[in-house]
Amino acid sequence: MPNPPLRPKEPAPAIAAAAAPSADPTETADARTQEIEELRRQLRALQDEAAAAESRNRELEGKLTAAETRQDKGPPKTTAGLARARADFFAKLTEALGDRTGVGARGGRFVLASRLLFDARPATLDASGRAVLDAVAAAVLSLEQTMPRDVPWIVRVDGHADSTPVRSKQFASNWALSFERANAVVQYLIARGVSPQRLVAGAFGEFQPPRAQARDGSKEPEPDFDARRIELTLTER
Repeated sequence: MPNPPLRPKEPAPAIAAAAAPSADPTETADARTQEIEELRRQLRALQDEAAAAESRNRELEGKLTAAETRQDKGPPKTTAGLARARADFFAKLTEALGDRTGVGARGGRFVLASRLLFDARPATLDASGRAVLDAVAAAVLSLEQTMPRDVPWIVRVDGHADSTPVRSKQFASNWALSFERANAVVQYLIARGVSPQRLVAGAFGEFQPPRAQARDGSKEPEPDFDARRIELTLTER
């Protein structure tokens, strides 16, 4: 019996493609480390922002509390300081000069009748006037020693006149006369040691007569004060 014909050999199965090479372990660890560091950096940045916001919040709360406290306590420090100093100033003047007529506090001003200060010459201080101003100088010098440095204060020295026409070639008007009297007071206070920076001279002529409000609403002259007068006002510069 003849031999069966030989069949060709079947080709061998194809060799599977080689697997992709595995990643380098060192590179993978570095990438993870960088990722962790970046996340940590972002977290620190957020924490810093939160801390700054908290600090700003506490600062604003403190300012709000301080503002509300100042509001509850009333006038600002400068105003309150001036009010206390004015009361003390007037008290010193009243103690030193209270036995004289034509002297006294009225409406935030301390009034000195011109007849207490000046002699027959309209703007020349006499001996009794200089004695009165010595007491004024002492009170102002005391203010310079005791007033807080952050309170910008001055003493206004305002001259007033009556409506009687001036009969003097030296003065063109009652306004000029009232100013020269105020200036004479200022110059004397400076000579007694008061700082010029704490004084100012002003004048109103006859245009601010002393008046009082009567019960019926009408205006009546104040009997205790002359129209010709010097007024001292402790006020803010």
